[in-house]
Amino acid sequence: MIDIKHARWEPMAELLGEALAGQLGACGALEQGDRGAVVVPVPSPWLRARARGIDHAGAIAGVVARGSGVRCVRALRQRLGGTQVDAEARSARAGARERFVAVGGARHCVAGMHVVLVDDVRTTGATLEACSRVLRRMGAARVTAAVIAVRE
Repeated sequence: MIDIKHARWEPMAELLGEALAGQLGACGALEQGDRGAVVVPVPSPWLRARARGIDHAGAIAGVVARGSGVRCVRALRQRLGGTQVDAEARSARAGARERFVAVGGARHCVAGMHVVLVDDVRTTGATLEACSRVLRRMGAARVTAAVIAVRE
């Protein structure tokens, strides 16, 4: 994962995306060519993606979508501010505005769809939960989280 984030190693994103697409198909979470499903990447902060030269979750999600025969929709964006905060800082921000927001015009791509939300790592699950909440408000019929790794 570090190679994708810091070395701009697109071939690793390809391999991980293909593996994730295969797993999603094997467990029945995403059927090949499902017209009722879309893949949505967890958005990276644009400054971080620019500095790294790659949007790692976006790159993986694109491969998952292509391998599954469904559309990849960049339906979310991340507001400026911290991204991965500890529980203490997160609770201090309680009541603050949402970290993720809908991209203008993406609502019609998500409404009524099964959304497969793709990220590289699940640490606490807070990011996936926040993105899922916005996607459901956009009208997603179902949200399935798909990650490459889980940090225990």
